Amino acid sequence: MDKPLLDLYADYLISSFGPTTATGLSRLLGAGLSHDRITRFLAGEAMTSQNLWQTVKPLVRQVQTEDAVLVVDDSIVHKPYTDENDLICWHYDHATEQTVKGINCITALYCALPKAEPATEEVCVAEEVSLPVAFALVQKTETYQDKKTGKTKQARPSGAIPSARTSTTRVCSEPASTTSLSSATSSTTCGSPPRRT
Repeated sequence: MDKPLLDLYADYLISSFGPTTATGLSRLLGAGLSHDRITRFLAGEAMTSQNLWQTVKPLVRQVQTEDAVLVVDDSIVHKPYTDENDLICWHYDHATEQTVKGINCITALYCALPKAEPATEEVCVAEEVSLPVAFALVQKTETYQDKKTGKTKQARPSGAIPSARTSTTRVCSEPASTTSLSSATSSTTCGSPPRRT
């Protein structure tokens, strides 16, 4: 992965007020970068949760504290006018309390509070730090027949994500026997940060 180009493209997306295109970024940089190189980069290797973790792990280790938490949240990007597929499908939205068509994204955010005193060989954290450490896009790849309507509907593969009534998994560094599921809130925090390995 071309990290300098990824950083440049991410900065372009964040700072743009209008439509973003490969030709727009190329035009902005002048002769410094061709739109073909940007297009090849975007069409290349897909960004995965593992790629994200490999990128942010050194930063997490620098700001790691005992009081840090891992916040897990599910969000739905509404796509009411897009055709259904494995990724864009119907999900229950807790914010609107109804089923909506869209993309369900589960994210994990590592939140570290300021350190009281800097330890040796570590960065002093003067204010709260929040870093994205993982994500998952919920895909419904199995189909079933609705008994009431007779329509074919999409479902999550069994075992891929918690049951349809549960939208958030509580992620803790506690033993697996104490890990629980929560459907009452859209975000959950708990436990201490992962230990250094």
